[in-house]
Amino acid sequence: MNTLWNSAFTLLAVTGALLGLSLPFGKIATETGVPPVVWAFVISAGGGGAIFVAMLLQGQRVRLTGRKLRYFFITAAITYALPNLLLFSVMPHVGAGYAGIMYTLRRSRRWCFRCCSACASPSCSAFWASPSASSVR
Repeated sequence: MNTLWNSAFTLLAVTGALLGLSLPFGKIATETGVPPVVWAFVISAGGGGAIFVAMLLQGQRVRLTGRKLRYFFITAAITYALPNLLLFSVMPHVGAGYAGIMYTLRRSRRWCFRCCSACASPSCSAFWASPSASSVR
């Protein structure tokens, strides 16, 4: 059982299921009057809380410094909380299905944009290099 839980397939299935459930629940929450800001906070705090509890159960120490806290809050706001806030704000207007499609296709759009702008063919080394690696050169 431990091998199954630590497999890539299980991680993909659990993450996909939780992401897939957040959209319909977000639509239900906004239809019942929960503000999108509150719902985005609940989703963000729930994920962070689950990771924190898992770390404590594994016996890992959590050492928080001012620099780490500042990094955690800025990163969480930019990469998780603001996109969720936008997603849950537009969901009552466009529907959960369309919002979910746009949420999941953003990586595909980024890939297509990068493919078209970086080089003519996907075999180009600039295409496969990470943004941080290409900016170091």
